[in-house]
Order: sequence, then structure tokens, then C-alpha cells
Amino acid sequence: CDAESMAAYNTTHPLHGDILVSFERQHRVWRYKFGSEGHRAIPSHVSGLSGEDSKISVCPHNGGAEAMEILRDGRIMVLCEESILEQVAEPVSEGEGSVVTEVLGWVVGSDGLMQELRYLIRDGLSPVALARIPASDDLLLLERKWTPEEGTTIRVRHVTERALLLSLAGGCVIS
Repeated sequence: CDAESMAAYNTTHPLHGDILVSFERQHRVWRYKFGSEGHRAIPSHVSGLSGEDSKISVCPHNGGAEAMEILRDGRIMVLCEESILEQVAEPVSEGEGSVVTEVLGWVVGSDGLMQELRYLIRDGLSPVALARIPASDDLLLLERKWTPEEGTTIRVRHVTERALLLSLAGGCVIS
């Protein structure tokens, strides 16, 4: 298994609170209680994000929960790195339609209730890290791709709280 992402509940003093770590291949998120157990913290499963019945188990084998962050209200946002959702879009002009790629994501509450969202992949760049902007649920999203011809390309995108809320309500794909 491969550790992919980390998020801290206490952003002022990260080791005074719980730390979440996501893994791919055997997709799951574990909680480490560093605030109370220190470096001897034993991982525990996060409700809705661990186990065979977890929805994140649908992420591709090597394209799991790469981007993860804790929202202001304590919910956890997770995005798969790779897509299982590809479809041919209707052409806007003559010629063939283009392939539209979306990755799945979820926002999970402490009760394990999961809300699905979708994120549109642009220019082949996949989501690899999330950071919440303080005092809001606006997010910075790091995207990355690698090709032998171009090497590594990265981009930072701003995802507004409004776009996140609309996607969770089923009203749009975050793009």
C-alpha cells in the first residue's frame, strides 16, 4: 500500500490533535491520535473511508485518495487521483467529441455519512493535494501530470466554497 495524503485537525499545532493519512491500492483513511497518544498513536479506521464497503474502494488501484483536507466543520474531503468516469462529450463543432474525464470525490461527516462530488480533469492534470484557506471552505487544489515528452506539469487551482456546495447538492461538477 502507498500513503498518499495527510491532513491535521489542529492546524495551529498539528501534533496536538488527530492526523489523518490516506492510502491507495488498499484504499482507506486512518486516524492517528497524536494529541493524546503522541508518537505511539495506533491508527484507527475513519467511518465511511475504510473497509471493503467504503465508497473510496472504487478509486483506481494506483489512483486513490491522493487529495484530502479537513473542512471547517470537521468533515473530510477526499478526491481520487485517477478517473473511473470517462465519457465522450457532444462535439461543439464539426468533428469528433472530446473525452471528458471526471474524478470522484466525497465529503464525509463524523457519522460516516458520505456526499459524492465530481471534479473535472482539465489538460490531463489530476488532483494530488488539497489545502483549505483559513476561515473559509475555499480550497487550493494542486494538480499534476507527467509525460515523457513534457516531464512534470503542475497547476494550483482555487475551488470556491460555493462550487463545493453546488457539487455536493448535485448541481454541478467542480471544474
